[in-house]
Amino acid sequence: MSQKQKVQETKELRRRAEVNLSRMISRTVPSLKPENVEALVHELRVHQIELQLQNHDLERTRQEAEESRDRYRELYEAISIGYVTIDLSGRMYDVNPAGASLLGLDRESVRSYSFFFFFINGESDTMTRLCQQVLAAQEPSVCERKMRKVDDSRFTAALQITPVQVGAGKHERLRIACRDITQQKEAEETLRQHQVELEANRIELRISWRS
Repeated sequence: MSQKQKVQETKELRRRAEVNLSRMISRTVPSLKPENVEALVHELRVHQIELQLQNHDLERTRQEAEESRDRYRELYEAISIGYVTIDLSGRMYDVNPAGASLLGLDRESVRSYSFFFFFINGESDTMTRLCQQVLAAQEPSVCERKMRKVDDSRFTAALQITPVQVGAGKHERLRIACRDITQQKEAEETLRQHQVELEANRIELRISWRS
Protein backbone atom coordinates (compact mmCIF):
# COMPACT_ATOMS: atom_id res chain seq x y z
CA MET A 1 0.00 0.00 0.00
CA SER A 2 1.40 3.44 -0.94
CA GLN A 3 1.87 6.24 1.59
CA LYS A 4 -0.90 8.25 -0.10
CA GLN A 5 -3.32 5.34 0.24
CA LYS A 6 -2.39 4.96 3.91
CA VAL A 7 -3.13 8.64 4.57
CA GLN A 8 -6.46 8.41 2.77
CA GLU A 9 -7.37 5.27 4.71
CA THR A 10 -6.55 6.96 8.02
CA LYS A 11 -8.67 9.99 7.11
CA GLU A 12 -11.58 7.73 6.21
CA LEU A 13 -11.14 5.82 9.48
CA ARG A 14 -11.22 9.08 11.44
CA ARG A 15 -14.36 10.24 9.63
CA ARG A 16 -16.16 6.98 10.37
CA ALA A 17 -15.02 7.07 13.99
CA GLU A 18 -16.34 10.62 14.41
CA VAL A 19 -19.69 9.64 12.90
CA ASN A 20 -19.99 6.61 15.19
CA LEU A 21 -19.01 8.62 18.24
CA SER A 22 -21.52 11.30 17.39
CA ARG A 23 -24.28 8.68 17.14
CA MET A 24 -23.19 7.08 20.40
CA ILE A 25 -23.25 10.41 22.22
CA SER A 26 -26.67 11.33 20.90
CA ARG A 27 -28.04 7.99 22.18
CA THR A 28 -26.30 7.76 25.54
CA VAL A 29 -25.68 11.28 26.88
CA PRO A 30 -29.31 12.10 27.77
CA SER A 31 -29.49 9.00 30.01
CA LEU A 32 -26.11 9.47 31.72
CA LYS A 33 -25.47 10.98 35.12
CA PRO A 34 -23.40 14.21 35.14
CA GLU A 35 -20.27 12.44 36.45
CA ASN A 36 -20.58 9.84 33.69
CA VAL A 37 -20.95 12.57 31.08
CA GLU A 38 -17.73 14.13 32.36
CA ALA A 39 -15.94 10.78 32.11
CA LEU A 40 -17.25 10.28 28.57
CA VAL A 41 -16.08 13.74 27.53
CA HIS A 42 -12.65 12.95 28.98
CA GLU A 43 -12.45 9.72 26.99
CA LEU A 44 -13.49 11.52 23.84
CA ARG A 45 -10.79 14.13 24.33
CA VAL A 46 -8.16 11.44 24.88
CA HIS A 47 -9.32 9.66 21.74
CA GLN A 48 -9.17 12.91 19.79
CA ILE A 49 -5.59 13.53 20.92
CA GLU A 50 -4.64 9.96 19.94
CA LEU A 51 -6.04 10.54 16.47
CA GLN A 52 -4.18 13.85 16.17
CA LEU A 53 -0.91 12.18 17.18
CA GLN A 54 -1.51 9.39 14.66
CA ASN A 55 -2.16 11.90 11.89
CA HIS A 56 0.96 13.81 12.90
CA ASP A 57 3.07 10.64 12.65
CA LEU A 58 1.61 9.80 9.25
CA GLU A 59 2.29 13.30 7.96
CA ARG A 60 5.88 13.15 9.24
CA THR A 61 6.36 9.76 7.55
CA ARG A 62 4.97 11.17 4.30
CA GLN A 63 7.33 14.14 4.41
CA GLU A 64 10.32 11.90 5.12
CA ALA A 65 9.37 9.65 2.19
CA GLU A 66 9.11 12.66 -0.13
CA GLU A 67 12.46 14.03 1.06
CA SER A 68 14.09 10.62 0.52
CA ARG A 69 12.59 10.42 -2.97
CA ASP A 70 13.87 13.92 -3.81
CA ARG A 71 17.38 13.10 -2.56
CA TYR A 72 17.40 9.90 -4.64
CA ARG A 73 16.28 11.84 -7.72
CA GLU A 74 19.00 14.45 -7.25
CA LEU A 75 21.64 11.71 -6.99
CA TYR A 76 20.14 9.89 -9.99
CA GLU A 77 20.36 13.07 -12.07
CA ALA A 78 23.88 14.01 -10.97
CA ILE A 79 25.70 10.66 -10.93
CA SER A 80 28.26 10.03 -13.69
CA ILE A 81 27.05 6.45 -14.36
CA GLY A 82 24.29 6.11 -16.94
CA TYR A 83 20.96 4.66 -15.81
CA VAL A 84 18.16 3.49 -18.10
CA THR A 85 14.78 2.02 -17.08
CA ILE A 86 13.23 -0.30 -19.69
CA ASP A 87 10.66 -3.04 -20.15
CA LEU A 88 11.25 -6.34 -21.95
CA SER A 89 10.45 -4.78 -25.33
CA GLY A 90 13.34 -2.36 -24.81
CA ARG A 91 11.10 0.67 -24.40
CA MET A 92 12.94 3.31 -22.37
CA TYR A 93 10.84 4.92 -19.64
CA ASP A 94 13.55 6.96 -17.97
CA VAL A 95 17.17 7.88 -18.68
CA ASN A 96 19.37 10.04 -16.48
CA PRO A 97 21.61 12.73 -18.07
CA ALA A 98 24.70 10.48 -17.98
CA GLY A 99 22.77 7.71 -19.74
CA ALA A 100 21.44 10.06 -22.41
CA SER A 101 24.95 11.40 -23.04
CA LEU A 102 26.39 7.88 -23.26
CA LEU A 103 23.88 6.96 -25.98
CA GLY A 104 24.16 10.31 -27.75
CA LEU A 105 20.52 11.18 -27.05
CA ASP A 106 18.71 14.27 -25.94
CA ARG A 107 16.17 13.33 -23.27
CA GLU A 108 13.21 14.42 -25.39
CA SER A 109 13.99 11.76 -28.01
CA VAL A 110 14.49 8.89 -25.54
CA ARG A 111 11.18 7.20 -26.29
CA SER A 112 11.86 7.24 -30.01
CA TYR A 113 14.37 4.40 -29.60
CA SER A 114 14.39 0.89 -28.22
CA PHE A 115 17.27 0.34 -25.82
CA PHE A 116 18.18 -2.79 -27.77
CA PHE A 117 18.81 -0.60 -30.85
CA PHE A 118 22.12 0.44 -29.27
CA PHE A 119 23.65 -3.06 -29.35
CA ILE A 120 25.67 -4.32 -32.33
CA ASN A 121 27.02 -7.55 -33.86
CA GLY A 122 24.06 -9.67 -32.75
CA GLU A 123 24.31 -8.37 -29.18
CA SER A 124 20.70 -7.15 -29.29
CA ASP A 125 19.25 -10.70 -29.21
CA THR A 126 21.76 -11.74 -26.55
CA MET A 127 20.81 -8.74 -24.41
CA THR A 128 17.10 -9.44 -24.83
CA ARG A 129 17.55 -13.01 -23.59
CA LEU A 130 19.64 -11.84 -20.66
CA CYS A 131 16.96 -9.33 -19.64
CA GLN A 132 14.34 -12.09 -19.77
CA GLN A 133 16.53 -14.26 -17.53
CA VAL A 134 16.99 -11.44 -15.01
CA LEU A 135 13.25 -10.90 -14.72
CA ALA A 136 12.55 -14.62 -14.48
CA ALA A 137 15.14 -15.11 -11.73
CA GLN A 138 14.51 -11.72 -10.08
CA GLU A 139 18.27 -11.47 -9.58
CA PRO A 140 20.69 -8.80 -10.90
CA SER A 141 23.23 -9.67 -13.57
CA VAL A 142 26.36 -8.00 -14.95
CA CYS A 143 27.92 -8.20 -18.41
CA GLU A 144 30.03 -6.40 -21.00
CA ARG A 145 28.59 -5.63 -24.43
CA LYS A 146 29.53 -3.82 -27.63
CA MET A 147 27.26 -0.79 -28.07
CA ARG A 148 26.79 2.19 -30.34
CA LYS A 149 25.56 5.75 -30.04
CA VAL A 150 22.88 7.36 -32.18
CA ASP A 151 25.62 8.61 -34.53
CA ASP A 152 26.84 4.96 -34.85
CA SER A 153 30.13 5.54 -33.00
CA ARG A 154 31.07 2.39 -31.07
CA PHE A 155 32.04 1.74 -27.47
CA THR A 156 32.28 -1.12 -24.98
CA ALA A 157 29.91 -0.90 -22.01
CA ALA A 158 29.88 -2.53 -18.60
CA LEU A 159 26.23 -3.18 -17.69
CA GLN A 160 24.45 -4.08 -14.48
CA ILE A 161 20.84 -5.22 -14.99
CA THR A 162 18.49 -5.09 -12.00
CA PRO A 163 14.76 -5.97 -11.86
CA VAL A 164 12.55 -3.22 -10.42
CA GLN A 165 8.87 -2.92 -9.51
CA VAL A 166 7.24 0.33 -10.62
CA GLY A 167 3.76 1.68 -9.97
CA ALA A 168 0.69 0.41 -8.14
CA GLY A 169 0.24 -2.37 -10.70
CA LYS A 170 3.70 -3.78 -9.96
CA HIS A 171 4.68 -3.81 -13.63
CA GLU A 172 8.04 -5.52 -14.10
CA ARG A 173 10.82 -3.39 -15.52
CA LEU A 174 14.59 -3.35 -15.54
CA ARG A 175 17.01 -0.66 -14.43
CA ILE A 176 20.31 -0.85 -16.26
CA ALA A 177 23.49 0.88 -15.13
CA CYS A 178 25.81 1.62 -18.08
CA ARG A 179 29.47 2.63 -18.02
CA ASP A 180 31.79 3.21 -20.98
CA ILE A 181 34.86 1.01 -20.45
CA THR A 182 36.35 1.38 -23.95
CA GLN A 183 39.58 2.95 -22.73
CA GLN A 184 39.92 0.34 -20.00
CA LYS A 185 39.50 -2.51 -22.53
CA GLU A 186 41.97 -0.87 -24.92
CA ALA A 187 44.50 -0.53 -22.10
CA GLU A 188 44.00 -4.20 -21.18
CA GLU A 189 44.52 -5.24 -24.81
CA THR A 190 47.66 -3.12 -25.08
CA LEU A 191 49.00 -4.70 -21.89
CA ARG A 192 48.18 -8.18 -23.22
CA GLN A 193 50.02 -7.48 -26.48
CA HIS A 194 53.04 -6.19 -24.58
CA GLN A 195 53.06 -9.33 -22.46
CA VAL A 196 52.91 -11.51 -25.60
CA GLU A 197 55.77 -9.55 -27.18
CA LEU A 198 57.81 -9.75 -23.98
CA GLU A 199 57.35 -13.51 -23.78
CA ALA A 200 58.30 -13.85 -27.45
CA ASN A 201 61.46 -11.82 -26.82
CA ARG A 202 62.33 -14.01 -23.83
CA ILE A 203 61.97 -17.16 -25.92
CA GLU A 204 64.07 -15.65 -28.68
CA LEU A 205 66.78 -14.70 -26.18
CA ARG A 206 66.85 -18.22 -24.70
CA ILE A 207 67.17 -19.73 -28.17
CA SER A 208 69.96 -17.31 -29.07
CA TRP A 209 71.79 -18.04 -25.79
CA ARG A 210 71.63 -21.81 -26.35
CA SER A 211 72.92 -21.37 -29.89
